Amino acid sequence: QIEVENPNSGGGSWSCESEVELRILNQKDGTHLSEKFEHKFTSERPHTGFKSFKNWNTILDKSNGYVKDGTLIIEAVIDVKEVVGVSDAHGKTEETIKWFDNFNEDAQCDKEDLALKTMLDDVSEEDLTDSNVILRCEKVHIVCDQQLLVEESEYFRARFSKNWKRNSQFSQIDNEDYSTLRTFNFPEFSPLAFKTVFEYLIGYSSMMKDCNNFLELCDMLRLVDYLIIPKLIKMIRDKMRQLPLDAFNVIEAYEASHDLYSIERYKGTAASLQDRCIAYCGANLASWQGLISFIVDNQDYLASVMELIEHLGEEKECVIRSKFCDVSKMTVKDKKTLSTPHIRGNLLWHINIRKSTKENQEYLSSYLSYDTNPEVSCKLKKREIRLYKPSDFTFYKKHSTKVVNYDNESNSRGWNIFELWSDVLGNGFVKDDEILLEARFVIKSTSGIPSSLEVPESIIR
Repeated sequence: QIEVENPNSGGGSWSCESEVELRILNQKDGTHLSEKFEHKFTSERPHTGFKSFKNWNTILDKSNGYVKDGTLIIEAVIDVKEVVGVSDAHGKTEETIKWFDNFNEDAQCDKEDLALKTMLDDVSEEDLTDSNVILRCEKVHIVCDQQLLVEESEYFRARFSKNWKRNSQFSQIDNEDYSTLRTFNFPEFSPLAFKTVFEYLIGYSSMMKDCNNFLELCDMLRLVDYLIIPKLIKMIRDKMRQLPLDAFNVIEAYEASHDLYSIERYKGTAASLQDRCIAYCGANLASWQGLISFIVDNQDYLASVMELIEHLGEEKECVIRSKFCDVSKMTVKDKKTLSTPHIRGNLLWHINIRKSTKENQEYLSSYLSYDTNPEVSCKLKKREIRLYKPSDFTFYKKHSTKVVNYDNESNSRGWNIFELWSDVLGNGFVKDDEILLEARFVIKSTSGIPSSLEVPESIIR
């Protein structure tokens, strides 16, 4: 439906002859749905449209391309033929009207300048201050206080300093009405992610809190990483880790893991998310009927579905590595020292060590363990623990190929007698009072899947 807002605030009749084209934009291949009509809008009948424009199911069908990232775009192209009874052109100044009246396809006007001036029509005079900037992403714009951006983002903190170096699109509007207002353009990011992130910063947090889409969260993470906003980086990564997987979002999560691999420092997050997807499918696609139903439901993402299914038959070697400090201060009375946890196969794994004694000999004991979880158990096909020499990276190791179970009753396995303590101290394994151990293991199978992982803040980044 198209509706004309009453142009005469003081009352009085008016009319507007126009030709209208309503479009639902196809965001996939550009084959838009459209309807054209002519109408005379009047003070008595200021609106018109279609009660049955297009079939709702056709619009929502992902394969048709009208809905993308939960967004539907509707466009109206209006050609005004004649206006009667409107005295003040809806509050616009003559200078502003003339500027737009003179614009046509043949004019040598800067299209970017036109878009900016059109956008500024929606910005109130209160927003046009020295302390504000306009942030833009395609057709989305947000007015934001400069000081807020400086406080929250290292990108903007550097951007407003004198020593700015990063190459960025930046413009200053050379116009007496807009000379104090600056704009920052972010065309390489998703408009939805852009809107969600910056609205959160200025106090509108509902879109961020309600977002449960892995691909949208991935887009937001890319943006806040670019802007270097630490609190949002942590918030979004935590949400991606704790968001439960189900049959409707597991493929979105898998595709998001691929997107995150493009950022070097998030490859660990990507690997963890991918492991969760594989574990979920392994636990829930045990039957041919379930597998076929899964393929049919996700046929729009067939390449990712087939890749994910291929992973289900793999036996992947997992590797974790940790340093242990204050080796010289360890005593046989100490409890096990746990490493920082590592996410592998959708579980949190540790290397544990302690100093032990047997028959008057002191030994280094080492174990591979995982955080107990009542929903999950697994079988390991191979285990190996290595103690490295930092000088040449050669190592001493012990390994086993016996299949063992890890569950709530038995979540730690290894060697009580791993190496003589005197050899650890005297054969070049210690540097700066630290030793480096590595665990390699192959997960043969996993039963069950946790709904989320509570990951310590120490390994967030």
